[in-house]
Amino acid sequence: MNITKLIPSFLLAVSTTFSLLLAQNENKQGVGYREECKDLFSSISLLKSSPIPISNLPSSISYLDVMPKSMMDPAELKNIEERVENLKGIFGLSGESSISSRVAVNTAIASHSSIESSAAMANRKRAYEENSANMSNDEDNYFATEAQAQTSAQGQQMIIAKKSEGEAAFARARLAKSESGWNEAKEVAIAVSNYWQEVVEAIQTGNSPLSLSEEEATIQKDYWMEKADVAEVQALGVTPCGDNYSAKCARANAMMGMIEDKVWPTVSQAMKAFIEHPSEARMLAVREAASTFASASASASAYTSTSSSVSAFASASTSASASAFASTFAYASAFASALASASAYDYTYNYDYASAYEALQAACMAEEVADDTKVFVEMSLKKFKISDNQQFAMNFSINATRETADFARAVAKYKEAVYREQITENTVEDKSQDHATVVAAKEAVATAKILKSEDAWKTAGAAVREAVRLCQNVQGMSSREAIEATQQKNYWTEQANIADVKALATSPCAGDWKSQLNRANAIIKMACEKFGSPVSQAMKAFIANPSETTLRATGKPAIIAMSATEAEEALEGAELFAKASTDAAALAKKNNRDDSFQESINLSVFVMSEVAEFSRAVAAFKRGQEAAKQPQFK
Repeated sequence: MNITKLIPSFLLAVSTTFSLLLAQNENKQGVGYREECKDLFSSISLLKSSPIPISNLPSSISYLDVMPKSMMDPAELKNIEERVENLKGIFGLSGESSISSRVAVNTAIASHSSIESSAAMANRKRAYEENSANMSNDEDNYFATEAQAQTSAQGQQMIIAKKSEGEAAFARARLAKSESGWNEAKEVAIAVSNYWQEVVEAIQTGNSPLSLSEEEATIQKDYWMEKADVAEVQALGVTPCGDNYSAKCARANAMMGMIEDKVWPTVSQAMKAFIEHPSEARMLAVREAASTFASASASASAYTSTSSSVSAFASASTSASASAFASTFAYASAFASALASASAYDYTYNYDYASAYEALQAACMAEEVADDTKVFVEMSLKKFKISDNQQFAMNFSINATRETADFARAVAKYKEAVYREQITENTVEDKSQDHATVVAAKEAVATAKILKSEDAWKTAGAAVREAVRLCQNVQGMSSREAIEATQQKNYWTEQANIADVKALATSPCAGDWKSQLNRANAIIKMACEKFGSPVSQAMKAFIANPSETTLRATGKPAIIAMSATEAEEALEGAELFAKASTDAAALAKKNNRDDSFQESINLSVFVMSEVAEFSRAVAAFKRGQEAAKQPQFK
């Protein structure tokens, strides 16, 4: 039995018994009651005449707050003497000469003090009972809070435990690279998903022992079902396949179909949930779902890239192969840039405006990739004979990329709003409004995307460079505003470079194969010169000396925040794209392509090999960090 609850109960019982005894004494009638009063008056007279020190009086008198006459105010004493005569009449003592007026006064003093003592005791009892009740309530609240915290912690621990169980199976499958390994990972993922389905049902009926919301449990259920579907895609990717174009194309189409039907819906739904009701938890759901999707789509895309290369070389038109390789390089470069920044999915560890800027940058990049893919599809329909499955896969890529862009813009808007609330909530001036120069740059770029002409892109480039100059002036700015201006300058510098590449791509060009080939090479060369490798010097420094310090120096929040599993999945995608680029370069060399064309292809190989090297370093570092956190048993 709880001792803290037992003590107030015991005291309450004693207090109740004492009250009953007082009630019994007050129920005495007639002479008995008057005699009791006479005895009381006589005993209290000691306070008036006895020379005994107060300290020698019975302790009960002090305890009952009876105030000696010598300690009372004279004015109060006189008032009591006047009132005592009335009291004597009430008690039937007015005819008894043996009790003097002075004794009566002393008796009244004692009675008055006794009444005060009883009131004080009642007040103390009531206060004690209230305090005891409050203590009991506080104790109940404490244990309730502790219980809630414990069950909440248990819920999070179960998420971690189930995730560890599932990821261990996926890690084994990645090492084995076999159909049986991925089938095992699928079974484990389904089992974990089923567990969370049972939790969801328990929550709905109010019988769940875990302190998790239904939404949290549902996210886990959907995530692991997506992982099961990804394992199925990976299993298909490692099954034996013919080395000819038709077999590879059929494999790629089958994988892309599975991704669209089974994997992408989870990502899409998570993105829409965030767009409709933005929150940190929903961003986390997108991040995990998108990381899983990227792993599967990289495998399928690698097949698609290889198939496109084989198809292009099989074609009689050399210009067709040049366009195909240009498209492959653009896709690989876009993947590398997304891997290097990946800020659209970085939401848990960054709340400042930099994340909003990077998310907006990712949105613009996604839009560019979608636009370029759409142009390539339209060109392919005119110049090549592509199958329905190929067109279907490319259309899916366009739609998925545009959805990703919408999500990235929503992330940018959400994070900027959070930043503005935290930093400028008390600022009168609204500094979030775009400068007229920035507005003009945005409008020029939007117009160029619609017109798709050389002149429009040159105009956009000029307007964008004005925005770059505007952002270079940081005088009089706070440190935060200066950082924001620098980020905006970098963003508009990149947009200016894109405008230059677009202007070249949309400039007039002869339709013969030699002119088309030269144009494709020129575009690739300009892109490499202006954008360079996505692997920066800071990232190369991390490769040479992996550490938390060098990783943070890369300035890539998403990579810094990656889990070991996410790093492994990113590595898997990077290695697949690197292999696809290497295979394409080998095929070009085998078919004796001219030097300029071979140089362009080699550039794509170089870019993807650097990205793969950095990804390997990150994955190894994250594995080491995770291993160091595991408990050591001797």
